[in-house]
Amino acid sequence: MRANPWLALSIIEGEHDAHAAALTEGPVEVLTTVPEDLSANPTAP
Repeated sequence: MRANPWLALSIIEGEHDAHAAALTEGPVEVLTTVPEDLSANPTAP
């Protein structure tokens, strides 16, 4: 990821007729620590 900071991510949920998918891709940044606003409240949007 550090050499080529680009990510393609697929999230699939469900099976057969009742399923959904989220696809995204784009530039990323590699973090070595969790940002404080995320670690303080993991359910925050």
